[in-house]
Amino acid sequence: MKFYELTYSDDEGLLSVEDYDLNGFDISSYWDGDYGSLEEISKVDFSFHQSGFKKSDLIGNPLGLILISEKAYEKLRLLVKNQSIFSKVSLLNLDSSEKELFYILTPVNTLNCLEMNLTEFLDEETVITPVLDSKKVSPDSLIFKVDGCTNIVVINELVMNSIKENKLDGFDFIELKVDSSES
Repeated sequence: MKFYELTYSDDEGLLSVEDYDLNGFDISSYWDGDYGSLEEISKVDFSFHQSGFKKSDLIGNPLGLILISEKAYEKLRLLVKNQSIFSKVSLLNLDSSEKELFYILTPVNTLNCLEMNLTEFLDEETVITPVLDSKKVSPDSLIFKVDGCTNIVVINELVMNSIKENKLDGFDFIELKVDSSES
């Protein structure tokens, strides 16, 4: 089974969130994997300017959240429902003053799955090139975060193929090396 880091597309002209207000939501606890108050995330306000930009199914944002369209939610929710939480949020279009429904997709599993001897680090906390340990990742792992790497979300081949087959845009994928050597 192949695994991919899920990232935002770097295609020019795609919309991204320009501003946000946390309204008391503790984003650092969220990044640390404390999802106890996840319903609170709906308090976060996101805003953007549409002029000249194409709205995609995955919206880039300065918080590093997986902010997906209603279409992406409908296509992915049944596939990853046991391994993710979906939270409704509104995006305010500053040009039209209209609010649009989006979802934050949160992987619930955090796996300690890096092959530490092969993973390349910039410093003690920053991963440059993650390498997964095959003994620590199951083919049944559809979507997960990597322990110690707050912004790395990994999906398997099945999820990536679903995104592509459903023509969801704004997503990009970096294939990850999976080490299968015996220690």
